[in-house]
Amino acid sequence: NGSGKSTLIKILAGVHQPDGGTVRVAGTPLPPGDGHAAHNAGLRFVHQDLAVVDSLNAVDNIGLGVGFARRKAGTISWPVARARAQAIIAELGHSFDVERPAGTLLPAERTCIAIARALQSQDVPAKVLILDEPTSAMPASEVTKFFAILGALRTRGLGIVFVTHHLDEVREIADQVTVLRDGSNVATVPARELTHAALVELILGSSARPEPAPLQAGDPR
Repeated sequence: NGSGKSTLIKILAGVHQPDGGTVRVAGTPLPPGDGHAAHNAGLRFVHQDLAVVDSLNAVDNIGLGVGFARRKAGTISWPVARARAQAIIAELGHSFDVERPAGTLLPAERTCIAIARALQSQDVPAKVLILDEPTSAMPASEVTKFFAILGALRTRGLGIVFVTHHLDEVREIADQVTVLRDGSNVATVPARELTHAALVELILGSSARPEPAPLQAGDPR
């Protein structure tokens, strides 16, 4: 907590301005703190606050991000908008009713809406999807389904940056692991080279202390 993960993501998204440093996407310099440049570079974001409007359905929430299909008269073509939402959600492995209010959906389904909105683009295709603790509110059964979605996106060639506090998730899905501590990058290593204990040590800066032995009757307190 407090290592700077969300702040870094918001700098990439253009929400915050950095004090210094450089950013490169596929070797190309990216003006830090410039959200428009990040979009043009193919970066897409799903923040901790999903920004999914509970009172709106999936069709509306996706449309808020990318706009709505329109008829010649300029009015919204709801059949086209609905079909587009159903198609992208199906590509992400879900099949829920896109006309249900988002507030009535499961956490994984709400996250699916946020990802669908992030990946939809009329101009520049997505290259890297950056997810800030997307599984923090998901039960284990939904996390498994969510990881299947990430696997499908990965096979399509999409780069994924996955931020999490759950170390078992890191070792399950990551190819490469970066550990931030106190605002600094302390390590970037292939996931296959990390044991759980080594990962904990990188995060803490020292080996985890063993749990104290339980007190016995008569022990001083």
